[in-house]
Amino acid sequence: MLPYLEEIARRELGADSDEFLQIMAVAQSFPGAMGINAAAIIGYRMGGWKGALAGVLGVTVPGVICASGLFVLLVLAAETSWLDIATTALKAAVVGIVLGMAVNLGNRSWKGYRNLLVGIAAMLLFYRFQISPVIILLGAGVLGYIFLSTPEAG
Repeated sequence: MLPYLEEIARRELGADSDEFLQIMAVAQSFPGAMGINAAAIIGYRMGGWKGALAGVLGVTVPGVICASGLFVLLVLAAETSWLDIATTALKAAVVGIVLGMAVNLGNRSWKGYRNLLVGIAAMLLFYRFQISPVIILLGAGVLGYIFLSTPEAG
């Protein structure tokens, strides 16, 4: 969904990669799914509140329809062995897609060693010390302002 939203932001708003990353950072800071939040932000910039509503409906309604249909199929095929095999493969594919997106965003976001250090510190704080993502994001914003706003940053 994120590449699709990026394409819309580029085409309709004229947003470049850095501006899209800023939209994603704002979307990540709000509760809820990042893709839905990003769709609301992009929609709002395109058409105000009506655009935000259209953006949210545009990314949620197709998923609800697909999930409902998949639910019916899963109920009908709940006791089959091929379903276990298929879901195992699907889990692996989802992990691969998420890792690919993480690498893509990392390559575009980590411009210099300071940014890389902030990303690694955030990852360690979250996974090793189980610090709340809200605290990590607030701290990263403060650190970013302090350390990355200097001319020699990066």
